[in-house]
Amino acid sequence: KTPTDNRTDYIKRLIGLPGDEIIFVEGDLFLNGRKIKKTKKNIQNFKIRCGERLVDTVAYNEELPNGKRYIAVYNKDNSYQNSDKFIVPKNHYFFLGDNRDCSKDSRYLNSVGYVSKLNLVGKARIIFFSTDKNIGNIFQIWKWFNIIRWNRFFDKIK
Repeated sequence: KTPTDNRTDYIKRLIGLPGDEIIFVEGDLFLNGRKIKKTKKNIQNFKIRCGERLVDTVAYNEELPNGKRYIAVYNKDNSYQNSDKFIVPKNHYFFLGDNRDCSKDSRYLNSVGYVSKLNLVGKARIIFFSTDKNIGNIFQIWKWFNIIRWNRFFDKIK
C-alpha cells in the first residue's frame, strides 16, 4: 500500500532494504556504491504509455547484486539522470517501477517515498489480466478480442 493513503495497491520492484543507499548518476542506478549492471535489450520501436501520451523508450536488462534480473525501460530522450542520495530508513524499503521515467515510486518522497514494512501486502508473481489501452478500454466489450493481451495471461513476473 502507498504510504500516503494506505489504500492504493502498488506493484513495484524492491530495490533497497533498510540501510541501503540508492542514487541515480548520469542515468545509471547505484546501490550501496555499486553500479547496477545494465545491458541494452534489442527491441525496435518500443513505445509505452505514460499517462495520456506514448513515449519512445529503450529497454535494458538490469541485474541486482543478488543476481535478480529483470527488464527496465527508460525514456529514449530526457531520461531520469541524477537524484539525491536516498538512504533507506530502518523498517522501510525502497521501490522503483520498471517503467523508470513514468513511475510514481520511492524517488518521490512526498507521494510514495520509503515504504514501511507495515505497508507490504505481498509479492506479485503472475500477470492475471492485461489490456492494451492504445486500442480501447475494458468497458468497450465489442473490442475485447483486440484489447486483451492474450499472450500475457498468467505470465510469470520476473
